[in-house]
Amino acid sequence: MITFTVLASSSGANAVLATTGRTTVLLDCGLSVKALYDAMLAHGYDPAQIDAVIVTHEHGDHTAGLRGFVKQFNVPVLMSHATLRAIPWGFVPCTTGPVIGDLSVWLRPVSHDAVLPCGIVLRDRDGDKAAYFVDLGEIPVDMPAWLDGCRTLLIESNHDTEVLMAGPHHPSVKERVAGPLGHLSNDQVSAFIESSLPPTIERLILGHLSKQANTPQLAAASAMRALQRAGRPGVLLEVA
Repeated sequence: MITFTVLASSSGANAVLATTGRTTVLLDCGLSVKALYDAMLAHGYDPAQIDAVIVTHEHGDHTAGLRGFVKQFNVPVLMSHATLRAIPWGFVPCTTGPVIGDLSVWLRPVSHDAVLPCGIVLRDRDGDKAAYFVDLGEIPVDMPAWLDGCRTLLIESNHDTEVLMAGPHHPSVKERVAGPLGHLSNDQVSAFIESSLPPTIERLILGHLSKQANTPQLAAASAMRALQRAGRPGVLLEVA
């Protein structure tokens, strides 16, 4: 079974551990090396035992600690070729390709203002699946197929549209965040839950919340209403 442990998930920093008990990978590396080290130890993980880092895209809130962490722990890195070209820091290549230990890995392209942003789908040797999708401006058409069989999904619920539009950001920033190359809103996530959330999902984690344009309460309430309307009250809902 694949378990997610959220170390950080916001517009400022993102890092999530995914483990099967035999293999542990770090999804994004947006904290400093010290913050990553401390957060892992606090959750009972030894940073030296991380098998690989998987990077969704090159933005700093996903890569801030990457260079230092890889250098200190000599960890292989998996990312798209385009992302590697965007941050050419001499990383150790992930020579195992799409398989890391007992985890199979798929990078799925999403819509965001990066060179080739990706969501991550994982499957263990027993067939359990989990997925991590943050930094996307719209739900991909193929998302339901990618999530087929998943039991755990971490998906961004970045902003409440009304709060975003009433906030202090420059109009160009608001347009970017709310646009197809920006971030998912609470309403977009709720619409996805109602229309396309796979029946196998047991744990739904809302992540990458904006501190300026959202609150955990708003995101959770929106998703909970959607789960109720979809007849899925048994799904375990969490806000990272």
